[in-house]
Amino acid sequence: ATSTQKATDEKFHALLDDRKQALTTYFSAAESDTSILSASPVARNAVQQFTKAWRVIGDDAAANVQDLYVGQNPDASARELLEDAKDGSYYSILHKRYHPWFREVLNQKKFADILLLDMDGNVIYSVKKEADFTTGVLADRNNQTDLGIVFDVASAEVLPGIPTFIDFAPYQPSNDVPAGFLAEPIFSDAGVKVGVLAIRMSTDIIDEILSMANGMGQTGEMYLVGEDALMRNNTRLSPTPTRLTQEVISDGIDGAIIDGKPSDELLTSYLGIPSYTYV
Repeated sequence: ATSTQKATDEKFHALLDDRKQALTTYFSAAESDTSILSASPVARNAVQQFTKAWRVIGDDAAANVQDLYVGQNPDASARELLEDAKDGSYYSILHKRYHPWFREVLNQKKFADILLLDMDGNVIYSVKKEADFTTGVLADRNNQTDLGIVFDVASAEVLPGIPTFIDFAPYQPSNDVPAGFLAEPIFSDAGVKVGVLAIRMSTDIIDEILSMANGMGQTGEMYLVGEDALMRNNTRLSPTPTRLTQEVISDGIDGAIIDGKPSDELLTSYLGIPSYTYV
């Protein structure tokens, strides 16, 4: 390789390492946050008390809570703003107590949602209150959402501090917006599993990290590719969304996915342009 090409290769490998480190830091922080939240006294008390409130209402719990916090919610586009449905119920007393705290955590950490599930798989609390709120995630075993899958695995864990991760995929209860999930069981003071805390992750931060233009020039871009060969982010150069729709197949990418070997290739990009690709 010429000295110019060598300098270019070194520059882009440094940029690639920088973005890899940023992504690793983000995912590690999200896993750590999940463990810290699930072990917190707030989550422990909230899931036990919401479970009790759910049982107090009885068979109509899902319909009742759904009506209070979705049906009668004065702000359909930002349901998280409602703290108290003011119906005087035990559930609403608890919601007023815990919701501001969970909402603040969500805003600070830029999560898409924080959800609490009882051990029967009922979504007894959610910050954002989208279509999965008040549903029973075990109701349809043959058509399970990723929230149901992550609940299944997390609720079977016997030790705290081991988050379960489900990779990003279109999430039907949120209008098929891509979402990943982290979840962990919540244990009582006596060490009994009392529920599951689930974090719905947005791809926005991944987009932010990978679309940083500094050092990339006019035609450089970065993307994250999953084992299914689909991009996990919207790239800065594509005129249309690429997240979970754009396939990227090359020997270098296949090698990196299969055996973790980095490589450099000159190939035709997904935009049909000859491009140096660094994996």
